[in-house]
Amino acid sequence: MDTYMTLTASGESANAAVSAAAQKLYELDAELSATDENSQIYALNHRLSDRVSGDAAAVLSASIRLSALTEHCFDISVYPLVCAWGFPTREYRIPSEEEIDRLLSHTGMEGISFDTSSGKVTFADEQMMIDAGAIAKGYASDAVADIFHSYGITSGLISLGGNVCAFGSKTD
Repeated sequence: MDTYMTLTASGESANAAVSAAAQKLYELDAELSATDENSQIYALNHRLSDRVSGDAAAVLSASIRLSALTEHCFDISVYPLVCAWGFPTREYRIPSEEEIDRLLSHTGMEGISFDTSSGKVTFADEQMMIDAGAIAKGYASDAVADIFHSYGITSGLISLGGNVCAFGSKTD
């Protein structure tokens, strides 16, 4: 997820819980990355696949729901703009207003159709691409918290690049 992460857990199963959580974070990163050629998001964006499953399906479904709740202010279809600014390649630049306007015509959550029963994703625009970065760390934090709770962890801290979840009390 291209950020510094810290997992802290207290309890008898703390080491096992942190190990399982770290493994889940690696899996989520591999599944949700827009730049990893093996990820489901990359495959969608490059039209190598038209289906998602597992966590990628859950994140896409949640993104569509959040978009509707925010009157489309939450929008994961902005990846063409993210690319124009150079974030994925770290070749940063400021795109022209004309380029931004042109790219905006290829965005908009209303242009994404998702059949949850089959996992099929359809984009209304051939140049539309998605980036789960706006939701992935929060989703990952919830997944780690679930893992911690399944291991009986009663006190922990999950810090994923500024997305922080703390529960329980300090053990000392």
